[in-house]
Amino acid sequence: MASTSTSGSALEQQYLRALSSAVQSRDIERGFAIAEEALAAGVEHPRLLGLAAQRRLRSGDAEGAYPILVRARELDGRNPDILNDLGLCMMQTGRAREALSVFDAALRQMPGSAKLFFNKALAYELLGELDSERRALERVIAIDSNHVPALNLLALLAADRNDAKMAQEYADRALALSSNEFLPRLALATVEVGARNFAAARRYLEPLLNSPALDPENRSQVQTLMGDVLDGQRDYAQAFRAYTAAKETLRTHYARAFATRTEETMRDRLSRLHGHFSKNACHTGRTEARAPVVLTGFLRSGTTFLGQILAGHSDVEVMHERDCLLDATDDFIVPPDGLDRLATLKDAEAKSYAERYWKRARQYGQELRRDVFVDKAPTMAPLLPLIAKLFPNAKVLFVIRDPRDVVLSCFRRRFAMSAEKFDMLTLADIAATYAATMELADLYRSKLDLNVLEVRYENLTADLETEAGKVCVFLGLEWQPAMADFGARVKTSNIDTPNVAQLARGLSRESEGHWRHYQKELMPILPVLAPWCVRFGYPEN
Repeated sequence: MASTSTSGSALEQQYLRALSSAVQSRDIERGFAIAEEALAAGVEHPRLLGLAAQRRLRSGDAEGAYPILVRARELDGRNPDILNDLGLCMMQTGRAREALSVFDAALRQMPGSAKLFFNKALAYELLGELDSERRALERVIAIDSNHVPALNLLALLAADRNDAKMAQEYADRALALSSNEFLPRLALATVEVGARNFAAARRYLEPLLNSPALDPENRSQVQTLMGDVLDGQRDYAQAFRAYTAAKETLRTHYARAFATRTEETMRDRLSRLHGHFSKNACHTGRTEARAPVVLTGFLRSGTTFLGQILAGHSDVEVMHERDCLLDATDDFIVPPDGLDRLATLKDAEAKSYAERYWKRARQYGQELRRDVFVDKAPTMAPLLPLIAKLFPNAKVLFVIRDPRDVVLSCFRRRFAMSAEKFDMLTLADIAATYAATMELADLYRSKLDLNVLEVRYENLTADLETEAGKVCVFLGLEWQPAMADFGARVKTSNIDTPNVAQLARGLSRESEGHWRHYQKELMPILPVLAPWCVRFGYPEN
């Protein structure tokens, strides 16, 4: 973007006067036109640039707005409005982590801004850092006790961690201020589902389903909750229809963003990794630096359950689903020639990538002071060659659960949307991804020199102390009774995973074998999962 010369200052003033006139007459469209004309003429004033960027943000062109706002910040780095818009733009363009520092810069200029704290909370939500989101929202209502959107989200966060009292309190406050709000009703319905008060939940959900004002994300959540209500009432055929409708709502909503993308899909990547390592060795590194314990398997396999059990040990620190391998993934997994370069990676280079892993962990707020650091990442299984190269002395906890329950649970639950999750919105896609992941994991087991312990979810729920005790032995730890009190820990921490409320209620075996209720609906995918049921020792019926 060209800079305005000294001779252009008169032109700049002309545009600013015209903009002031448009603002005074409340003609926003005229203001946008003036800002666009100034931009085309090469006039760079923060106010004009900010308005031109706003126009793009309103039309959904966040990528187009981004460089304009970056330039506006260069010209006026203390303008909180520009910083706020830049932070919002970053959130819309996959830069939520960077947005946090931008909102912090804006807050240094306006430390009492409820709007800035709220937008910062939304950035934390995108990152799945729900504890930080909650704290930011609490700052919002400390500044403005009548901030309805913040009360709404606090109610939802409380409901998701099964804190019925706080969910009710925040929901009541929001509804007293704005009786037409639907998010508090969604939070209250979530609480009722958790308490198995299905008739009460329906009374909240049915009006929401009929509301045309519901946006696609929230409509999908309402449809999912209605599926849970119907499931709880043992109307499994109707429940399946509700879950299907929820997935279709998301598929339609995100089709524009994900369906036409050109980058490699997850299934294509799994196939490529399998093809490479079936013909080539998995090279293990030689560095002996501190290594994480990798807790993985597949989505909904029980990694969160085991992670919460381990988090109760005084010598264990657990990190929940934070991508600390991003640099290595971008350099060695994503590029076509990356795997060949990984094979020849020198020890000094591997050490550098390992150091970046720990640096990212610290940036995510991990203290790294305890003897055992557990990286709980259910989707990390395809990346185990990176672990072998960077952390050859790492230990891997691989959680196994009945494949039919895993796939059904993925279908019934909602995940934060991404390209990978978009490709798992049907039963067939979930089953195919599961099978491809397990096939790759089996290949790695034969190729990688990693210390792996398979942990069966059903054994954990049947005899927690015995099975978790085996995990402790594997990790060189002694069993501690506090490990069994995982429900209390869940209630005091927000974890971005779909089964938090269930975990907060304590030990339960109600989900085991739940697939049998949907056997008719699952029939098309059962042949895909059958080999893995045999491999893991789960009976056919």
